Amino acid sequence: MAVTSRLLGASGVVIVGVVAAALLGQIPAVGAVDHAIVATPSSPVQRLVCPGSPVAVGAAGQKATVLSADGSPTMHVDVAGSGTVKATKLGGGAVQGGSGTRPRLFTAPAADAKHGAIAGAQSQVVTTGDASGLAASACSVPVNTAWVAAGSTTTGRTTVLTLANASSVPAQVSLAVWTENGRVETAGGSQVLVGPHSRLAVSLASVAPSAAGTVVEVTSTGGQLGVALEQRVVRGLESGGLDLTGPTSAPSTRQVITGVRIANASAVAAASATTGYGDLLPVLRLLAPGAKAADVRVTITGSSGSGHKVLSRHIDAGKVADLTLPGLTDGVYSLDVQSTQPVVTGARVATVTDEGASTTDTGMTTDGTTMDTAGTDGTVAGGTSTGTDAGLVGGTGPMDAGSGMNGTATTATARGIDLAWISAADPLGSHATVAVADGPGATLSFANPTGHAVSVKVAGVGGATVKVPAGGTAVTTVHSGVGTLSGGAGLRAAVSYAGADAVAAYAVAPADQAAHPVRVTH
Repeated sequence: MAVTSRLLGASGVVIVGVVAAALLGQIPAVGAVDHAIVATPSSPVQRLVCPGSPVAVGAAGQKATVLSADGSPTMHVDVAGSGTVKATKLGGGAVQGGSGTRPRLFTAPAADAKHGAIAGAQSQVVTTGDASGLAASACSVPVNTAWVAAGSTTTGRTTVLTLANASSVPAQVSLAVWTENGRVETAGGSQVLVGPHSRLAVSLASVAPSAAGTVVEVTSTGGQLGVALEQRVVRGLESGGLDLTGPTSAPSTRQVITGVRIANASAVAAASATTGYGDLLPVLRLLAPGAKAADVRVTITGSSGSGHKVLSRHIDAGKVADLTLPGLTDGVYSLDVQSTQPVVTGARVATVTDEGASTTDTGMTTDGTTMDTAGTDGTVAGGTSTGTDAGLVGGTGPMDAGSGMNGTATTATARGIDLAWISAADPLGSHATVAVADGPGATLSFANPTGHAVSVKVAGVGGATVKVPAGGTAVTTVHSGVGTLSGGAGLRAAVSYAGADAVAAYAVAPADQAAHPVRVTH
């Protein structure tokens, strides 16, 4: 995405040059000799935005419309080699919470032969509010266009889009949202304004209520944005976990997702058979945002070398579909998605520590009767579970979901449920910087969509040379910090976590913000 920003800037230079040439009568005639120069513009300062703490809607003790954030994430941000990183806290906007919950802008000198590329990641264990879990995400390069494939707004599922303006000018933002029913049409379009160096949080329920699956395109005019999306789940009185995820790859006929971490697969399968828990199953989210339907072929490879599994699917144009990933045992997997039309992708996984445990709150209402918030599973294209529970904020039940006798949230997490969304990854260059946030059981996975084996050297967060087979997946354990990857051109990479009550993952960005040569014809 940083490359896109650079190309736009370079294109602006070329266009100005052409206009000036036209005014001076210097546009060459057809068939004239092509005079061209190749120039490398000055590299911009490197920038990353870490999204800050997850944002809750109507958390315990708050009104249904109040946005709030608690706690402070731990961030690891640095450059490979020499160079100094500067941190700036951005404004919190209308989100309630201390300064530690706010997004942060990190800057570093331009990447060149002397200064390395910047990378960053953050993590936080959230234990307050109605949902708890591990939220880990990469810090992202601020951009003018981003896609996010994650989230749901059905009963008990809350999804919040966070936009952090990293620029000193306002950002006029247009939001395009797709669901299983197609693109959401809103009167006058979904337009929001994000002030300079500030944050805006948008509950997707206000744009796409009762959506089993969402995909969002964010387009900004003016300031560049750090984009993140949080989903949290509450089923009746039981926490279903939460996650914070960043942008996925732009629409393409080939997408690769790695770091799909399956943990406690048997417990997840058992729990998913209960009414209202169908969305614990791992899925691949797909959207063909264009006007044509797509035929999609998905190749699944695991780190255990168990071979390939291939799934095929026909998806309608402009409708979000979730494809269940069947029969995956514990391990780390990659999804190689090839499509006849450009698609946007993401993957969701969940963990259940103990499917035999029971919740501890009876869920009694103030009149002594028992609330029935178990929900009823439905199925949309792709098999997404759509709970029809009453009682969510904005729902039709007598109380807010998760409310106890005094109307405040009482969360029971005895089974230890958490969820994670994983974005598609862009191809690495021959050198990349990787940030590993704090978290349990951290691993770095590589997917190799090429036709030949590739060996990549990991340094700084581990000390291994990992051989990734052609068309396969390989994994190595890592520790928190910032390190480097060498020799992995064409690979995709992700960091994933799994532990008691916790699962999380995020894609590794190419981490290349250096300027590249531009050919200018005159």
